[in-house]
Amino acid sequence: MKKIYSLLILIMASLGLYKAQMTITQTGNVVNFSYTIDPSVWNSTPINLYAFVESSSASNGQFKELLGGWPGTMLSGTGPYTTSVDLSTLYSAGVTISEIKYIYNYGGNQNPSSGGFNATSAGFTPVTISSTLGTIENASKTKSFFSEGKLYISQKGNLDIQVYDFSGKLVKKFNTNNVSSGLELNLPRKGNYLVKVNNEVVKIAY
Repeated sequence: MKKIYSLLILIMASLGLYKAQMTITQTGNVVNFSYTIDPSVWNSTPINLYAFVESSSASNGQFKELLGGWPGTMLSGTGPYTTSVDLSTLYSAGVTISEIKYIYNYGGNQNPSSGGFNATSAGFTPVTISSTLGTIENASKTKSFFSEGKLYISQKGNLDIQVYDFSGKLVKKFNTNNVSSGLELNLPRKGNYLVKVNNEVVKIAY
């Protein structure tokens, strides 16, 4: 009997390695996904997160894939693993999002097998898109643009370039004066960013 009990404890402990928890926080229009999982599991099976808003969950009735098409975006970090999305890049100001669904995709499998987890269970609260980031973007008239992985800059001369994610974290910073054929940003992962070029700000989906 003791052997069986010990075996059950061992099985439960091993299953604990696969216990994961999603925490969702919001800053204005930005939704941050933070996923806690044992490093031994992450190292063996990198995990993508697929998130979407069903048409019935958006006040304008538009379905959107928040982190790109299937299989979504690979979570980054060393634990917890994170990614974020600025809803204002997908929905216009005034639209209310009442629910987000998300699916883990790992090793050719997905969890849950159908539908999706409700973000409200992980901390998401309904949000109405505001124009918070617009105050930053309108600091100058944007003439530069991002296309096919390259940033095409309208300015010339010595350029101070800073790249921020939508949580406000500085991702990359450098100076250049050679942008005649478009600038490769070589960012660490896909996502939405703000690129500040001197006094000009460009919103990009990388």
